[in-house]
Amino acid sequence: MAEFIIWIAILLCCFSLGIVIEHFHIKDIRKREIKLYKSPYITFAKNINAHKKVKKAQLVASTVVLGADLLRVVFAKFINFFGGNISLYEKIADRARREAILRIREQANKMQADIVVNIKIETIRLNSIDDRNSQPRLSVLVSGTAIQYEK
Repeated sequence: MAEFIIWIAILLCCFSLGIVIEHFHIKDIRKREIKLYKSPYITFAKNINAHKKVKKAQLVASTVVLGADLLRVVFAKFINFFGGNISLYEKIADRARREAILRIREQANKMQADIVVNIKIETIRLNSIDDRNSQPRLSVLVSGTAIQYEK
C-alpha cells in the first residue's frame, strides 16, 4: 500500500511540475509575442511589396521539439478509448508552433528585417505509431525568408 501511495505522489508531483513548466512557457511566449507584435511582419505570401528594392534577404528557420508528459499520455489514451477531441495534444502542438514562429521572428528582428515572407510550417511526429511504449513527441519546423528593404 505504501508503494502505491509513493507512486501516486510521484505522478502528482510530475504532473504538477509539468503544468507549472507549461504555464511559464506559455507566459513567456505571450510576452515575446507582445514585444514583437508589429516587427517584423509575417506573411505566407511569396511576393509582398514587389515595388520596393530589397537590401538583404536571408533564410530564417527554427525547429522546436516538444513531448507529452506521462500523465497527459494516460489521459489522452483514456479519451481516445471513448472517442473525442484530444485537446491535451493540441496544446502541445500550439505551443510548439507559436515558439517556432517566435524564434524566426526574433532572428528576423536581429537582422532588422521588415518582413518575413513565404512562411512554411511542417509538423513531424517523432515517435513510431507502432511503438506503444514511447512518449509522443512533436517536431515543428518553421522557415521563411526575412527581407530588409532599402529605406
